[in-house]
Amino acid sequence: MELSNRHIIVIANPTAGRQGPQRIEEAVAALRRRGARVDLWYTSKRGDGQELCGEAIKQRPAVLVAAGGDGTINEVINGLAGSDIPLGILPIGTANVFAQEIGLGNDLQKAIATIAEGRAERVHLGRAGERYFLLMAGVGFDAQVVYELDLGLKKMLGKLAYVLTGLKVLLAPPSQQLDIIADGETLHGYGIIIGKARHYGGSFQATPLAGLHLPELDLCIFQRRGLLPLLRYAGGIARGRHLELSDVLYRKAQTVSLRCAKPLPVQADGDLIGRLPMEFSVARDALTILRPPGG
Repeated sequence: MELSNRHIIVIANPTAGRQGPQRIEEAVAALRRRGARVDLWYTSKRGDGQELCGEAIKQRPAVLVAAGGDGTINEVINGLAGSDIPLGILPIGTANVFAQEIGLGNDLQKAIATIAEGRAERVHLGRAGERYFLLMAGVGFDAQVVYELDLGLKKMLGKLAYVLTGLKVLLAPPSQQLDIIADGETLHGYGIIIGKARHYGGSFQATPLAGLHLPELDLCIFQRRGLLPLLRYAGGIARGRHLELSDVLYRKAQTVSLRCAKPLPVQADGDLIGRLPMEFSVARDALTILRPPGG
């Protein structure tokens, strides 16, 4: 399909993944060959994605594309939420979880075809404090890993950097009890994943009953602390069997309040966004995404 002079703005993170700038330039060239007018804007520091998105919206492009990993996409959606401009993605990050969620995987050619021919769908976002999230938020083990992750190591080793940091955190796992109020129900645990989508950390599914089209949050609550329970939870998620564990609670909710005796870090879509206490909710019909044709 020819893009017939349609205006596309690409907000790209040149440090995402390996050979990021080269892959971005190749994708932009492919879109131009399809007839699009493409403006390529690079981020240079954290927060640029959201700021550039605000500038892009003023130009009313036909599609706004986030080129990078899930952190770049998160920044862009925080600028794009509430707009009717469709979001396309070029998955060049470390895990590309959102790309897994919508059936793109790491296939850059399929992503280009989706920008050109994809099906527009209005979806609901999660909200954590003042920030939106597309995939999930977390407190406990995963947020501690993100907190302790060395970004230089991530650049060098990719996913392996998360594994190594995870092993380090396993030696001294978070041990503070969380007080969770979900739609008025009081619950407790030592870790929680608040999912808006199914996928987590790549092809794993921590909140398998979640969906971007569903106006609710999915809560996966881990009720025990310590190394052995964490290993069981990780193994359960890897096998898709964690919801069968007696000390894993699964709930659906519209609003969630998290409290803890210590101001534990909170991650959303794989980046740190703040510390507890924090409120979570659903932002209905907040974003238009492009799904693969026929997907």
